[in-house]
Amino acid sequence: MEINDRQLDEILADFSALGRPTYLDDPALGFGHAALDRDDLGIPRFSPDLPQVPVALIERHQALWTHPDNPTPRQEVWTELALAQGMQRIGPLGVHRLPNLDGWLLGEWPRDGGGLQLQQPDGNLFVYALCTLPADWITAARHYGEVLVLHGPHLGLRIPSGDPDAEQRRATELATAREDGLVTGGLILWGRTLAP
Repeated sequence: MEINDRQLDEILADFSALGRPTYLDDPALGFGHAALDRDDLGIPRFSPDLPQVPVALIERHQALWTHPDNPTPRQEVWTELALAQGMQRIGPLGVHRLPNLDGWLLGEWPRDGGGLQLQQPDGNLFVYALCTLPADWITAARHYGEVLVLHGPHLGLRIPSGDPDAEQRRATELATAREDGLVTGGLILWGRTLAP
């Protein structure tokens, strides 16, 4: 069956999101310190100087919540789908080992002015995010070969940049989402995805 561009745009609308490329040392992320190596006893050496690891924040345009008819807590559908596909929760502030997510792939989105596309382990499109990718961010992604992806419904990306205290509000929203278990992600291979 052949589909036209308008039909393809309607199908892809369900997979669209907001995106923001940044780096691990972005204070809004709240990662603080990194252990990049170990001493002779195998104890991690922490440093306040975080490496310039590229990070991609991906926030769906709208959260989808379940509304169970029983006493079980409601769940956010995209978060649960990400977990079912192998993403990990990026929990509250504290010491974390960032998980490597096998089979996932992140690459450039070639349509609609560009951005990012996230391909799930079965090769299907999970989400695409429209955003501008600075040349130095792309260079860092190629250099490291992977990107830390943070995906969730409340990453602060819908807060307009012109709002007073926008950066603080974004940081607070992201920290709260991490505490609530609504941020999924991990280190994902950077490369060429299968564009729709």
